[in-house]
Amino acid sequence: MKKYVKVLTGLLAVMVIGTMNGAEAVRADAVDDIEHIVHTSTWSDETQAEDIVTNVMKGTDFYQGGAKISVLSKNSINVYGHTFAYHDCDSIDLYLYVEKLVGNSWQSYKSFEFTDTNASILSKSVTMTVPSGYKYRLRGYHRTYNDGRQESASTKTEGVYVG
Repeated sequence: MKKYVKVLTGLLAVMVIGTMNGAEAVRADAVDDIEHIVHTSTWSDETQAEDIVTNVMKGTDFYQGGAKISVLSKNSINVYGHTFAYHDCDSIDLYLYVEKLVGNSWQSYKSFEFTDTNASILSKSVTMTVPSGYKYRLRGYHRTYNDGRQESASTKTEGVYVG
């Protein structure tokens, strides 16, 4: 019961924060390897951008994945991502990929991989120094693995200018 309350509290916090930041449902298209994943929040402004996908089908493991990038200063950004499951899973993964816009092409800049076992919540935040004068975006890959079953979804923010 404590784990259930912990998961619900974490999910409620994400929903409240998203609402406070003006998040709204903007598209509902199937992605990745779960048919009932919808983008429940995609927003951006001059200093931050976020993308959240939510699994609306019960009876699965994967619940939600999110990626957010924020400009902190003229050469500093914060990247945040989360992967939530409906219950503890054998493994829960979060992959974050920072990309930099060079010319008209997004290029890989830095990546981070996080894994936890026997968990239902995985969230990480990383602050990093970057060259100014470029746009950056964050892609996320969110995966749960439980009882031989893998479920995943991808997120991708809009670009934010650092300079």
